[in-house]
Amino acid sequence: MTMQRLAGFVPSDLRGESAEPELIELSLLIPQWQVTAIERTASRLGITAGQMLRRVLGEFCLANSTKPIVNCHS
Repeated sequence: MTMQRLAGFVPSDLRGESAEPELIELSLLIPQWQVTAIERTASRLGITAGQMLRRVLGEFCLANSTKPIVNCHS
């Protein structure tokens, strides 16, 4: 699912002022077996690992956008 498609479903307070995606680089520390699984699955889908991770994160945000966000550090 692209950010353009997500923009129609994600509340504006979660996506910011613009529907244009602002990209931020994240460093992830994950086990090698997960990297391998992500790369294999992405390849099977004909997309890159980065595209797959963005899709998974986008779908997670959509699925949880109506649930309250809990701040564990307050």
